Amino acid sequence: MAEPARSSLPPALDREAAWPRYARILGALSTSGDARALVLAGLGLLLMQGGWAALDVAFGREPGETLREAVGPGGVPGWDSAAGGPGLVGAMTTGAMAAARPIRVLLGPIAGVFAIGQGNGSFCRSALATLWVLLVWGVAGGTIGRMAALRAGGSIERPRLRTSLRFVLRRTGALVAAPVVPLLLLGPLAAPGAVLGRLDQPGAPEADAVAEVLLGLPLVLSVPMAILLIGVVIGWPLMVLTVVVEGEDAFEAIGRSFGYLAWRPGSFALAVLAAWAGGAAGILIASAFARLVVHLTAWSLAIGGPEDRIGPAFWLGSGPGTAGPPAIGPWSAVVGGLLSAWIFTYAWSAAARIYVLLRQEVDGTPWADLGLPEEDARPFAPGPVPGPDPDDRGDPSSPGNQEGGKPPPLGLESPPAGW
Repeated sequence: MAEPARSSLPPALDREAAWPRYARILGALSTSGDARALVLAGLGLLLMQGGWAALDVAFGREPGETLREAVGPGGVPGWDSAAGGPGLVGAMTTGAMAAARPIRVLLGPIAGVFAIGQGNGSFCRSALATLWVLLVWGVAGGTIGRMAALRAGGSIERPRLRTSLRFVLRRTGALVAAPVVPLLLLGPLAAPGAVLGRLDQPGAPEADAVAEVLLGLPLVLSVPMAILLIGVVIGWPLMVLTVVVEGEDAFEAIGRSFGYLAWRPGSFALAVLAAWAGGAAGILIASAFARLVVHLTAWSLAIGGPEDRIGPAFWLGSGPGTAGPPAIGPWSAVVGGLLSAWIFTYAWSAAARIYVLLRQEVDGTPWADLGLPEEDARPFAPGPVPGPDPDDRGDPSSPGNQEGGKPPPLGLESPPAGW
């Protein structure tokens, strides 16, 4: 009897095989409500915000300025930044912008690094802010993505947060090095342009003429610079997932992410658009639910309290300074923070599905053959030593010592599962 064909997709995606290919990305909506992932994403947001605020203070800026430059005036976390604007059109616009926030937190500080006319202090602050984002979301987002990949793989047991986090933390170096190495290559490529820039000095027409003639060199070198920069910004989630899903090193993560972008740009773009549309729709639904929760809270308080004070205090568009119980403001921020955490949880869960689909489409690798190494509390502990073969008594003619004789003991036929 012929052996049934093994599906190349993980069980969760294989069950969705009747869906259009890129609509399977929307399955991340069902897994992004995991309370553990939401807590981890919330901690990631707080760490990112706190680190950026510390950098602002250290470099003589107003705390929160880096955050506002990256994600807009609403900030993270906060109710108004994720709950949607007035009316359906405003809510859809805000939802679409909020769905792109996980990549904007990297794009913001990177844009500061390559800004023209800034001083050394601003450059250093932007560079440190970029490294902080890569560290925080490499760990937090990578853990969320690994848990999502395990769930998509049909893991019998629910993925444990502690185990996944420990696995990711041991690969922190690779998570940071993967996007940083291509960025470091921009330095040598920019060096000829920096030398020509030094020639452009007032009162030196001969030097200006030489710089004009040689301008083609930095123009040519800017092409690979642009490719590297775009590859890092767009392919960063793929780098992270290569490390956390299959335990690869930084160079393998760089090669695989750039390769997927080069070989399947259309597939990647369609997958990202599907994830973005699903995220925007999910934000609309989640924010509507959150508004209903807040309204019902106000309604229950108004049953026994003064309506003229409770109603305006719970009106989401009233802004700060409205009279009402002092606990309303902090709890509104908690609701907004949960919405913002959901955005990041969904983004990394969708990225895990995109990675799996690209891995299968480009390499044809079945899910069962992916590395997905399991965490081991003692990864360098020696394995069990097999005992002597009871049939091997030193006689060369014994079955255990003859070619084609007794097979090796069970468990030594193949590497352990997960290798």
